[in-house]
Amino acid sequence: TTAVGQGFAPALTDSFVVGAGVFSRSDQQPNAVFFSKVGESEAVPIINFVLVGSRNKDILRVLPLQDSVIVLKEDGVFKITGTSPSNFQVTQIDNTVFIIASSSAALLANQVYFLANQGICVATDSSVEILSRRIENVIESIVGNSAISAQTSAIGYESDRTYRISTIQPDTSTQDITYTHNTINDTWTQGDQLFQGAVVGPNNRLYLINGNVIYKERKYANRLDYVGQNYPITVTAMSSDSTSATITSAAHTPVAGDVILKSDIFSRIKTVTSLGANSYTVTFRSGSNLVALDAVSLFARIVSQVAFAPFHAGQVGRAKQFSQLQFHTRSPSITRMVTSFQGPIFGGSEETVWDISDVSTSGGWGEEPWGFFAFGQPDGITNLYTTQPAPPIRLYVPLFQQRSEFIQTILLHEEGGEGIEIQAMSWAVRGYGERTSK
Repeated sequence: TTAVGQGFAPALTDSFVVGAGVFSRSDQQPNAVFFSKVGESEAVPIINFVLVGSRNKDILRVLPLQDSVIVLKEDGVFKITGTSPSNFQVTQIDNTVFIIASSSAALLANQVYFLANQGICVATDSSVEILSRRIENVIESIVGNSAISAQTSAIGYESDRTYRISTIQPDTSTQDITYTHNTINDTWTQGDQLFQGAVVGPNNRLYLINGNVIYKERKYANRLDYVGQNYPITVTAMSSDSTSATITSAAHTPVAGDVILKSDIFSRIKTVTSLGANSYTVTFRSGSNLVALDAVSLFARIVSQVAFAPFHAGQVGRAKQFSQLQFHTRSPSITRMVTSFQGPIFGGSEETVWDISDVSTSGGWGEEPWGFFAFGQPDGITNLYTTQPAPPIRLYVPLFQQRSEFIQTILLHEEGGEGIEIQAMSWAVRGYGERTSK
């Protein structure tokens, strides 16, 4: 309006007649970092800037560390140091590493993580290091993909000690995998929980945006932290012995390994038969506390697959027989898991299934009557925080996979509400020759 326009110098007119209006001009500087007046974050004078790197290369992200600001550009990694506008100084940290996906940059442990032309890197005040050497075979293949920037997002999760990056796989052009790096043990895992945006919000819980859905981390510190999405279901009928039920579930097709929760007690689904029209007959691993007409929640299982490092018993070249494997767990937390093996001769083996029902038929009375749980305690959501007696998980290696120089174990766990608390692995192994091949 005219009144508002008079508040500017020169005055702004409310109608832009040719030759009579006030016009702006472009002052774009792709290599400039602008800063505000001291104590006035909303006021940024046009002369308050520092130039960083080449003027024809864009700044893609700027993130603050404790004593500097890291600037990620198309021509390298820079830092800005200083205590006031009068002594701001720009220093180049590395001109061989440059960011290729702006949304991959995230802060974690006073460092900046990002996806660069040399892989996933981490920048500090003094250096840039490559973090993804262990998964370089998959990261190197996506670096040159034209869709990489638009299809990549990341988050640094301080209390979880993880950097998570959701991106594409080789030979794809849409986001389809999430890699997670643990800063404590320097390991990588991968998952299918995708996100286009993420933030650590109230109560230190992780929020993920995927499409038009926002997911919130539970973080209950109980066994509900080991299940996936929950869905409403209705129990339409129960068997007389409470070991099977008919349920209706419109939002999710139940599968073996899902759990139904009522009064903080799990009913573990063992088998599922579809009756059509969103109706299913499910059997349980033990007696259930469900009754007809219950409106409760079903929690989807989380499928976890672990490939252990190849085991060679200290002598890589010697032929050996690997006859038996035992897993020793911290607590009786695992009810069922599937194991397979691979080696230098055969790339896989038949699956060996271990089920707690094969070594115990006592239901809710512990691993044996008067056993490891409190008298009569059912399968509840409470975590076991202390080391508890637990039966070893004993497996025989399939015959044709027993003889080789080394063997690798592949573990598959598909039961909801269970942590995988393996403390040790022990092998029955016999060396029988000095040859390095058959």
